[in-house]
Amino acid sequence: MNPLPFIHGYTPADLQNMGMTRFLLQLYANLNAAQCRSVSSVVKSRKRRSKASHLPHDIQLNLNTMLARGCRYRDIIQSLNAQGYPGFNKVNLNAWKRTGFQHWLQTRNAEPSLVTDQPVLVTGRNP
Repeated sequence: MNPLPFIHGYTPADLQNMGMTRFLLQLYANLNAAQCRSVSSVVKSRKRRSKASHLPHDIQLNLNTMLARGCRYRDIIQSLNAQGYPGFNKVNLNAWKRTGFQHWLQTRNAEPSLVTDQPVLVTGRNP
């Protein structure tokens, strides 16, 4: 039986090639199944490099909340400008929506305690 069936996206041969087999086997020997799934997601995750990933956490939360509510990009850009974060464009926001926002949605859905009613600052007209 395969000793590493729960590492999503990696075969044991991939792990062997990366030199991680022995390390992971020792690590997983001391963890339960839920903890193993959590660790495997950390092993697979990448550091975000988008412009929005450099925003402070509270501004990111505001951005994610606005995206979740379906605000238009131009309204989000105006809000970021009003909060002192100029220079964002539709490409920046779309990149964040495909990566960091999706991760935020998964985290929020996995842990209901993270769902909050944060205020959203929107400047300009809302038709």
